[in-house]
Amino acid sequence: MGSPSARAQATPNYRRDLNIVVVAPDGTFAAHAGIWYLPGLRVVHVEPVATDPGHRRRGLGTVAVIEGLRRVREDGATMAWVGSDQLIYMSMGFRVTAAPTLWWRELGKAT
Repeated sequence: MGSPSARAQATPNYRRDLNIVVVAPDGTFAAHAGIWYLPGLRVVHVEPVATDPGHRRRGLGTVAVIEGLRRVREDGATMAWVGSDQLIYMSMGFRVTAAPTLWWRELGKAT
């Protein structure tokens, strides 16, 4: 079945040029943004975004996302979405348009 990374890279909408990695001056990983473009819909899904704890609060995750969005905008993308309510996305111009619904059920009770 392969690693999660190999499976992701085998999907139809994976583009290596949209797998944005920020490298620290010492050559180590600093931040990453995965950008998934659906050209038929001209929509972008931003996920995952991660920053190494030693490099947080320097804007590197933001730089990775903004660079990915710049690239897909050049390819015709008109809308981007992210499934997170973290405030960092608001600072990049995203705005909340929907909230998730959580359904739960107590187990052990008859229905």
